[in-house]
Amino acid sequence: MNTKLIQSISLAVIAIFCVSFFGLSAQTAHAQEPEGPKRIAILDVPGGGSDLLTDAVSKLDNVVVEDQAWFLEQIRGRAFKAKGIMSRPEDLKWLMDGAKISYILYLAAGEDDAAPYTARLVGAQSGEPVHQFTVERAPGAGVTASSAKVAALEVNTYMDSQKPRDLEAEAAARAAEEKKKAELKAAEDPNRLKKMQAAEKQNALDAYSRDWFHGSLRGGGIARDFNVTGINKNVSAYSSAFYPGVILNVEAFPIGMSNREYAGIGFYADAVLGFDSVMIQYRDGDGQDVTEEIGITQVDFEGGVLYRLGDPLKLRSTDGAKVDLSIGVRHASFAATPNIQLASISHTSLVIGGRVKSKMFSDIFSLHAGVNVSPIGLFGTGLELFGDTAHSYGVGGNLGGEVLATDAIGIVFGYDFNLQRTNFSGNGELGFQDATAFELVQGLNAGISYNY
Repeated sequence: MNTKLIQSISLAVIAIFCVSFFGLSAQTAHAQEPEGPKRIAILDVPGGGSDLLTDAVSKLDNVVVEDQAWFLEQIRGRAFKAKGIMSRPEDLKWLMDGAKISYILYLAAGEDDAAPYTARLVGAQSGEPVHQFTVERAPGAGVTASSAKVAALEVNTYMDSQKPRDLEAEAAARAAEEKKKAELKAAEDPNRLKKMQAAEKQNALDAYSRDWFHGSLRGGGIARDFNVTGINKNVSAYSSAFYPGVILNVEAFPIGMSNREYAGIGFYADAVLGFDSVMIQYRDGDGQDVTEEIGITQVDFEGGVLYRLGDPLKLRSTDGAKVDLSIGVRHASFAATPNIQLASISHTSLVIGGRVKSKMFSDIFSLHAGVNVSPIGLFGTGLELFGDTAHSYGVGGNLGGEVLATDAIGIVFGYDFNLQRTNFSGNGELGFQDATAFELVQGLNAGISYNY
């Protein structure tokens, strides 16, 4: 018997403890309501008397009253449909949270002009009525001054019943204030400034280390046009359709991970590999017509130094555009199987450019654009075919976009071109005299990108 009695008492104590614990937890969970005046939106009263009701409620302590016109502006500003919104709790919750509305008070008319109103007070936590009561209606007059005061008293009584939660919120605010005072006291530490600077630098480097490398591998089509004209009217022209190619792009800013002062300095490398074939016709030494397939390989490589304008560490933590200046060297070669018509050529140029990358429309899509100039270039393979000496220069650009599938992987696409002009002097082996050459290389491509 004693054992059963002890077990019963133990279970009762445990039950009381659990009820008390969960009761306190639930009460604490509701103690986070913001302080300050309660904003109450009052909708127009059917039959009239809206001004009387608004005036009566506005006289309550710690209350700010808004009318129906203001309420409709909040609805339109958030792209909601006003019709039927009082029957859509989820929309009301979102609206009341965004507009900082504590309660919405509206009166529904009865069956006839003499029937009392049904007043409903909608709460921000649920978007549904939390208190309901009746308000007398004067026939033909709607809400009277006395019935408006009664309604205001009902609202005030309900809000008073919620004050224990406000008291707990005030206690939390006092605790936060004490914490702030303790932090201010700790700020008197003579090493505080150094610690703050070290923490700031570390945070910047942490953000930088998550976004210092960008690479992409693309496939696409490449088209090339090469035309040479001499002052002696000798002409050579080649124009291709789009042929398959592979493009690799890499840019990195590794220096900033060890020295923030040089975080804006980076490196880039671009490589293009394309393959094509053409059919040429000619007459051999025996006077026979010959058709021959010529294989073509295009290899372009460009590499150099990048400089990111502004503070690159700061830019990586915002949605701002990233603007890079670049200087590098480009080597382009066009190699054809030995033949008697189509020449193999190559040239090397100094390249100065700029590029910008900015998010557009959403956080997952960014637009890329760039432009470059080649003020000076040297013609390599094939020079002797067109002249004795040569000077090259040109312009180029690109436009594209990137769609992020994850934080690290994206889909990239774009268009790029390079236009090169070469002025030859002297006589070439192919019969050109003081010739001028134009070379245009275009590309359409798409692929995947990796960001680290």
